[in-house]
Amino acid sequence: MAKTLMGSPVFFQETKYYSKEARDQIRPLLAVYRQHRDEISEGYVFPVGKKPDNKSWTGFQNVQPQSNSGYLTLFRELHNAETKSRLKLRFLDPGTTLKLTDLLSGRERKLLWTRATRRNSPFRKPLGSYS
Repeated sequence: MAKTLMGSPVFFQETKYYSKEARDQIRPLLAVYRQHRDEISEGYVFPVGKKPDNKSWTGFQNVQPQSNSGYLTLFRELHNAETKSRLKLRFLDPGTTLKLTDLLSGRERKLLWTRATRRNSPFRKPLGSYS
């Protein structure tokens, strides 16, 4: 479900078919999405990682050139045994400081983007586990 949020999430029309338990799990994510959807829709979206195959790192980079910001949606897919991955992000010069925010928890982490960072992705664990 989260993979569709950078595009046009038509599943909103179909939530009546989800179980109550599934709707309860989806509700917090949708609440956060609604807070950011206008800005997300104004950005440029690029694929990140590999083509989804249920065993890779994949996701989207949403670039907001007017505010020099953006969104990352990253997935370590269900059958992915890799604990780390190299991810290529666009429009980041070495020396750029990224502020990563988990939109569900509000936790933040700063990261200095260097040539080494580009080679060794810092996204080795779920964003929610950063402190």
